[in-house]
Amino acid sequence: MSIAICAIVNDGIVLGSDSAATTHLEDGSLQAYGRCQKVFSLHEKTPLGAIVIGLSDIAGHSVSNLMYELSERLQGRRRDHRTWRIDPESVTVEEVAERLKQLLFDETYRPAIEEMESDHPLICYIAGYSKHSQQPEFIEYGFQKDEVIGPTIARPKNTARITYGGTYEGALRLDFGFSPQLSAALTELGIVKEDEIQDVMQKVQERVRQPMLFPGTPLAEAARVVNFLVETQIQFSEFTPDPDLVGGAVQLATISPRSGFRWLHHPEENHPD
Repeated sequence: MSIAICAIVNDGIVLGSDSAATTHLEDGSLQAYGRCQKVFSLHEKTPLGAIVIGLSDIAGHSVSNLMYELSERLQGRRRDHRTWRIDPESVTVEEVAERLKQLLFDETYRPAIEEMESDHPLICYIAGYSKHSQQPEFIEYGFQKDEVIGPTIARPKNTARITYGGTYEGALRLDFGFSPQLSAALTELGIVKEDEIQDVMQKVQERVRQPMLFPGTPLAEAARVVNFLVETQIQFSEFTPDPDLVGGAVQLATISPRSGFRWLHHPEENHPD
């Protein structure tokens, strides 16, 4: 698993992830890698991007190559998929999210379910701006076996929002001020009743959380926050006893109506010396 973060402020959107990946070998063991692309630009002329985590390949198909194929189809560069071409003058984020679901799930993931050795879900974040809109949009899909979770659609307005996916306990401890396992510990120990835990945790969060993002945070500063959170999770994973599920270099990009999709930390820059 990996970490995926989508942060939204009034100024734009930040996409961040790590670069670690594991693959199943024929003898049943796992091989770990540290340079797997997880953040993607979807179209050269539109403010759209995506994060895909959970699997690095699907039945022999690299997720990176599948996302490249999606981009090529959306830009009208595949003769046999001309109907997939999107018009930059009328594109919507929902339209692009549906195309991603068609390629990754309908065409690739679902037909390979019986062959797949991993039961990890494929988590997809699609974010950006529909044409003629200043409103950021965020859509989440989850694919696990024959189940499609989503789309979950959000159009936050005048708010600072951070969405976490994958493995994120270290980052969430930093952001919220406590472990995401705290609520379960309190109920298991009998300190708080189950029907009261949600209200108690909300009050604890209000008391101890120190917000790092605000609606008016500049996009460049929001990117620094996301970079910090991803780095924190990478270090947390490295130094805690559990297997290193998160690692490698940080991948980071911003999206805004005025600048489109912009790389801050490009995965191709993380090459061997």
